[in-house]
Amino acid sequence: MRPLACLFGLLLAVLPLTVLPVAAQDKPEVDLALAMAIDISGSIDPDEAKLQREGYVLAFRDPIVVKAILGGAH
Repeated sequence: MRPLACLFGLLLAVLPLTVLPVAAQDKPEVDLALAMAIDISGSIDPDEAKLQREGYVLAFRDPIVVKAILGGAH
């Protein structure tokens, strides 16, 4: 059942990109497009999943990372 749920989640994430095309002039300019993958497989126990989430939070709160994100031309 878990692979089916993962496939459904991926479909929901990608569907708006294919169904709702945006005109080129309407796309905002960005310095970096970031795609993050999160391991939700059965090999990850709740403690590891929590550690993974906390790592993302800490990374995006780090002043160096925030400065890099905000410091681009766009």
